[in-house]
Amino acid sequence: MKRSTVSGDFLLKGKIAIFILLFFLPPTIEVAAKAKPNGYVIAVRDALKQESDWMEVVSSLQEQHKKADVLFYKKDISELLPNLKQIGPRFLCVVDKPENIDDNFVIEGNRMCRSLDEDMYDDFLWGIVTGYTAQDALRIVTQSREPFVLRTALSTIIEIESGIWFDRMAIISDAQRGSWAEKRYQNDSVRFFQMESPHHALPTFLQKWEEIDPDIIITASHATQYNLEMPFSTSNLRSKKGLLYGDSFKPRYVPKTSKPRIYFPVGNCLIGDMDNSKQSMAAAWLSSGGATAMMGYVVSTWHGRNGWGALKFFLSSPGTHTLAEAAFLNRQDMYTQEYRKNPKLLEIVPDFRHLGERNVMDIIEKKVKELLAEEKTIDDVGFIYDRDVVVYYGDPSWNVRPQRVEGMGDYRFTFNRKGKRCTITLITGDKFSIDQVNGKSFKEEHVKDIPIGYFFPEQIFSPRLVENSSNLDIAFDENFLLIYNKDLKKNSHYTLVFELD
Repeated sequence: MKRSTVSGDFLLKGKIAIFILLFFLPPTIEVAAKAKPNGYVIAVRDALKQESDWMEVVSSLQEQHKKADVLFYKKDISELLPNLKQIGPRFLCVVDKPENIDDNFVIEGNRMCRSLDEDMYDDFLWGIVTGYTAQDALRIVTQSREPFVLRTALSTIIEIESGIWFDRMAIISDAQRGSWAEKRYQNDSVRFFQMESPHHALPTFLQKWEEIDPDIIITASHATQYNLEMPFSTSNLRSKKGLLYGDSFKPRYVPKTSKPRIYFPVGNCLIGDMDNSKQSMAAAWLSSGGATAMMGYVVSTWHGRNGWGALKFFLSSPGTHTLAEAAFLNRQDMYTQEYRKNPKLLEIVPDFRHLGERNVMDIIEKKVKELLAEEKTIDDVGFIYDRDVVVYYGDPSWNVRPQRVEGMGDYRFTFNRKGKRCTITLITGDKFSIDQVNGKSFKEEHVKDIPIGYFFPEQIFSPRLVENSSNLDIAFDENFLLIYNKDLKKNSHYTLVFELD
C-alpha cells in the first residue's frame, strides 16, 4: 500500500474513509501491456471501436506514449477502477465524444482519482481528449507532442495586469467598465486605455485576438455551457457547429491559429461542461478556439479555489509547473488543508447528480457547521464545493508552461533515487522570496498563500520519511511534495530523505 503524510514526520495510520463510490456495470477492459509504474493509460468508450476516425486519435496517443495501456469502458469510466488499481498509472487520458461528457462524467472521474488506494490524495493526473470532431481531438494530440512555452496572452482578468509573464498581451478589464490594457513587446510597459463605449469590449477582444494570436486566453466573466459574456455583460461569445463567434449585428468568428494554445476560463461558471452536446462552448473552444488544453468549471462557481488556485500555482513560480501539474498540486493543497482542519471534512461528498447547486451548497454548509461549530469559514464550505468540479481537457502529460521570469521562483529541487532510498533537496537562490512563491497579494479573496509544490519526476511508491533535519512542515505522497514553511531563507539547502517499500 502507498503511504502519505500531511505534516512533518507524522505518518498517517490506518485507513481514511473519504469517498464511497458505487459502480454498477461490470468492466469491459482490454489491456495492451502489463501493469507498470509511472504508466500512461488511455481510456476509450467501447462504442468508438466502430469509428475509425476516433480510433485514429487513440492510435496517435498510443504512438506518442509508446508503453500506454488501452482500456475500454461501456458507459462509465468508473468501470475501469479495478484495472487502474492494478496498473497504478501516473496519467489517464480519456478519449470520448462531447455527446458522452457532462458534469457528472467529470465529477465521477475526479473522485476516481482518489480511489486507487487508502489515502486522501489524487493518485494520477487525468484529462479528456475530445472535440467537435475527431479531427479536432487528433489536432490536440498532435500539438501535445512537443513542449510549449507561453509568451503571449489575451485576458479579461485584471490580476495579470503587471504583464511580467508575457512578451505581448492585452486585457479587456473586468475591474473597470470600458477599460482595456496592452503590452506590445517584451520590454514594453503595460498601457491602459478607455473605450469610447463599454460595448466595444467584444470588438476589442476579437481585434487583439487576431493581432496577438495568444498562446493563452484567460477569462472570468459570466458564462454558461453555451455563451461567454464579456466583462460587465456587454456582449457575448457563442458557439455554433464547433465555431466560436462574437454575437453582434453581424456574427464575427474568432481568428484561426496553427499553433498550440491554452484556454483557461479560471472563474467562469459552467463553461467546462460539455452538457452532452457538440454545440457546447467547450467543444467549440477545442475546435475553432484552437485550444490544445482547457480547464474549466462544470458547475456554477462562487468560491473559485479550484480554478484560481491552479492559476496561482501556475504563475507564482513561472516555468516550474505544467498546467496539469499546477492544477494537481492545487488540489492536493486543498485536501491537506481540509484534513488539517478536520479529517471528517473530507468525508462530505456533494451530490451534484441529484441536487441543484444551491441545495448542494446549503447541505455542505449544514454538515460543516455540525463538524466545526463556530470555527466555520467560507473556505471550509468552498473547498468541498469546488473539490471535484473542474475539468482538464487535453493530454494531461503535455509539457506546457509559462516562460521563466527573472527573480520569480528562484528555487529548484534535486531528486536522487538509489535503490529504496530517495533524497529530495530544495535549493533556494539569492533572489528567493517566500512571499512571492506563496503568491502573496494574488487573488487572495479566493486563494490564501500557497505552499511550495514539487511534482516528482517519477513516482515513488510507499514513501516513508526518515530524515527531515530542517523540520520542514510538509505533505507528500507518491507523486508530490508540498512545503508549508514561511521561514525559508535565501541561498539555503533543505533536504528530505524517504525510504521506499
